[in-house]
Amino acid sequence: MQLHWAAQPAAAVGRTLLPHRDDFSEESFQWSAALGALVQKNSGIRLRDMTQLLLDDRGRIIDELAMNGRTLDEGYSFYEHHFNVRLTRPAEGPPSHPVGGGARFDADREDLERLHDYFENADANLKVAARREQGASAVVCWPHHFDIATLITLDPAGETARTIGVGMVPGDSGIADPYYYVTPWPYPKSPSLPPLSAGEWHSEGWFGAFLLAEPFDGRIAQFLSEAVERCRALIMR
Repeated sequence: MQLHWAAQPAAAVGRTLLPHRDDFSEESFQWSAALGALVQKNSGIRLRDMTQLLLDDRGRIIDELAMNGRTLDEGYSFYEHHFNVRLTRPAEGPPSHPVGGGARFDADREDLERLHDYFENADANLKVAARREQGASAVVCWPHHFDIATLITLDPAGETARTIGVGMVPGDSGIADPYYYVTPWPYPKSPSLPPLSAGEWHSEGWFGAFLLAEPFDGRIAQFLSEAVERCRALIMR
């Protein structure tokens, strides 16, 4: 939760300074293996030590600010000082947490390093899945839900947009542990669900397949491939 909140100032740089896009992707991040960070054009958040990064146009670090011991406002001020602009805050922030109300960040270093591992592993697995699927978007992290994902668009010329979201969430109110998901849209009505050799189906609040993100092994790739095919069959029949 602290890392989710700490990502908001970096996301606000794109929200404020980049041209608006219909899907709000100007706010999104991509994973940088070289930096161990979620980055956009001129900002980012390094996960292993929860540090704001100021980047030049070639993606090199110009300045940085570690968030532990500091407040969310200090994170925003770090970028506002460099860009000489008031950053646009999100209309709706992450779920409630003391750091969102002004408390100082105090995240555990080992937890942050583990989250780094989750995102790094997810980026690699999701890029493999995206390369395999025609119509898959780039793999990006969305600052609102803090999931890293690709969106597969099926039959783009059809009357109804049919998509399959494929991603990893580092835990939420429904499933506390980090997990991968594959979810079709529109949701099928009263589906007869085919079996999954890895993972299971989920239907409370959202419909799709999910798999806990540990261990980091071949089950993840197997799950993503199989669940995409199962979801494709459900919404294209």
